[in-house]
Amino acid sequence: MGPTRGACGASLEWALFCRPEVSLGIAKWVAIAVLAVVASGFRPRLTAIPHWYVAASFSSSGFLIDGSDHIATTLSALLIPLCLTDGRVWHWRTVASPSSAGVFLGAITGHSWLWVLRLQVAALYLHAAAAKISVAEWANGTALYYWLLDPTFGVPPVLSSLAQSILSTATVSVLTWSVLAIEFSLFAALVAGVKVRRALFILGLGMHCGIWLLQGLGSFVFSTGAGLVLLLLTPRPGAE
Repeated sequence: MGPTRGACGASLEWALFCRPEVSLGIAKWVAIAVLAVVASGFRPRLTAIPHWYVAASFSSSGFLIDGSDHIATTLSALLIPLCLTDGRVWHWRTVASPSSAGVFLGAITGHSWLWVLRLQVAALYLHAAAAKISVAEWANGTALYYWLLDPTFGVPPVLSSLAQSILSTATVSVLTWSVLAIEFSLFAALVAGVKVRRALFILGLGMHCGIWLLQGLGSFVFSTGAGLVLLLLTPRPGAE
């Protein structure tokens, strides 16, 4: 569920959806307007902080949120220093070659901060994989059987018979361990070449799309997809 006044308190009056002088309906339209401008690519230097503010407000005041909301908040916060060095009118335009010492310094700062973002996303996947491998069901290859057939978190009823037939075979171990392999590989992508990173982007995005299809966690595709772009598709000057 989205933001609700019921999740607000004195400590959250800073949040857009909890401000007493702004109705919840107006706050939602303000958030939509801000995010529309962000998505358009207009003036990243000016939209970075409002982007984080909306994301942080949502994850703080939502009645029911998931990990994707925290990922969105973290990434939008870490994008602020990078965006502040971006003087383009539209972020879809190619960055021109530095023409002055100030622009050159901004470019160096921006590329350096990209490594902070990459390290954050890589650490997220390392933490996810390490946490799973310490659980017996993930280590022995049966975790997806329990997760995907769970009546609350599992596959929708229309897929339950198919899932039961597949997960009741040795295939469940291959599928379970493939999740761990992909997550560990995404961490290792910090030192991978461009071709390997592109292949891992497809695998990683495919994994999250599979989670969306089987468990309905669509918001994860957008948050983690953005993280995968930062980790795997951003240029690394001198390293390609």
